Amino acid sequence: MRVIAHTPVAHGLARLAVSTPILPATAHGAFKEKADFGRKPTGSGPYRATSVDANTGVVMVKFDGYTMSDVRGKANIGRFEIRPMPEVQTQIAHFIRQEVDLLNAVPKDQIENMTANPDVRMTPSQSLAYYYFMFDAAGRSSNKVFKDIRVRQAVSMALNRDAIVKNILDIGGSVKPIDNVCFKLQQACVYSAKPPAYDLAQAKKLLAEAGLANGFDLEITAQPEVYELAEVMAGELRKINIRATVDKRTMGTYRKKQMDGELQTLAGIFTSGGLPDASALLNFHFDGGGRDYARDPEMTKWAEEGERTMDPKARDAIYMKAFDRLNEQSYVLPIANKPTFWLHTKDIKIIPGSLAPIGGEPTRVLWN
Repeated sequence: MRVIAHTPVAHGLARLAVSTPILPATAHGAFKEKADFGRKPTGSGPYRATSVDANTGVVMVKFDGYTMSDVRGKANIGRFEIRPMPEVQTQIAHFIRQEVDLLNAVPKDQIENMTANPDVRMTPSQSLAYYYFMFDAAGRSSNKVFKDIRVRQAVSMALNRDAIVKNILDIGGSVKPIDNVCFKLQQACVYSAKPPAYDLAQAKKLLAEAGLANGFDLEITAQPEVYELAEVMAGELRKINIRATVDKRTMGTYRKKQMDGELQTLAGIFTSGGLPDASALLNFHFDGGGRDYARDPEMTKWAEEGERTMDPKARDAIYMKAFDRLNEQSYVLPIANKPTFWLHTKDIKIIPGSLAPIGGEPTRVLWN
């Protein structure tokens, strides 16, 4: 197969490898409503979907005719049932009754309680996801204070990332503070500047210099899975007289609020789209579109140049300028890596290391 691009695309092969679907023209083309293809999927992977139901979930069975196991992994489990269970307590109840074998995205306190049982295991699997705190540096929202770099830096200095990771996010040493919004395993993740260090005295001084010694009212918008983190950060900011409240949103309502330019700050998660290339991060935060709350022409220019530069050394030089400026201007505060915590029975083994957004794939699940 030959792919002809309109412009050079440095991450093109990586994008094809991890996140470009290939759809069967006859099956997909037959649906007037294309979403119906997902309800009656036709694919070529190691599992075959035998049932897809919005209420009861998905049933997948091993496909013996799969021929790419040496590249993408093979099916190790004969049959998967994937059930939707929005409530954590419902998930735990089913797990205790041995009606499910594996849970995803379980809160820290529940994992600590459940793993006291010797028959229960927890496996962390780090994908390319991370926690971050974004500022409305462009002044798109009604709160314009973050147009002043001193205010962005003050808030960054008031958030004790080490303590937040230790007390809220980490389980078993798998979560660490990060110094930028990319991972070193990603192509072109290069930087030398770090985020402002924790310093309450300097944070108060900067706010006073900005004319905000008495603090200000602030709304933190929080994505799902970040509610508790956002509440903790709101508490930390009270130490410098910032009166923060948390607006807990679903993904749908968060996206609308984001596109409408109403985010003052955002406590969020980004998965890098599973792309092992730093372009995913710059495009996400600085593409000049609805997600961009910096609106920095230099950042947008470097994001575009980095995508089209094929020489690795020249590309690294471009991205170093961009990632260093991200920290120097305090547009986004990197918080920590975000592994997926899988809670499962002792009979199951999970192979970590998946780059998939949820940190796992069916081919990485085995019976012990």
